[in-house]
Amino acid sequence: MTDPRAPQLQRSIEKAAVRATLKSGHPITRDELLELRVQILPASKRLLFGFLTLVFGCLAWVLSDLDYFWFSLLSSTASLLSLFFAVIGVRRTISLTLDSLDRAGTDAVIEVALEAAAHVISAAAD
Repeated sequence: MTDPRAPQLQRSIEKAAVRATLKSGHPITRDELLELRVQILPASKRLLFGFLTLVFGCLAWVLSDLDYFWFSLLSSTASLLSLFFAVIGVRRTISLTLDSLDRAGTDAVIEVALEAAAHVISAAAD
């Protein structure tokens, strides 16, 4: 796995697999795993979007006081859009996320996630 996002994606996929396993009560299958949705936007970028929300919001407030209606509206829209990305982020299914990785890396990530999910079920049974 040469992609620098691979370790972060692997942690996200493992967490999603464990949550789905605990929710369903049985070890999930490979097909069920590939249909789960994970967050692909890193926390650092989400924090950046939060900062941009603050900047655009302040700019919209200042521009509205100066009677620049259209610029204020544009800045307000940018603030709301960046707030959406800060709070919600970007979520994709695991199958779409893994398409960007090489085949060997994809199989390794899926195998580790399924093993983690199976381990959770076996630990819960004990």
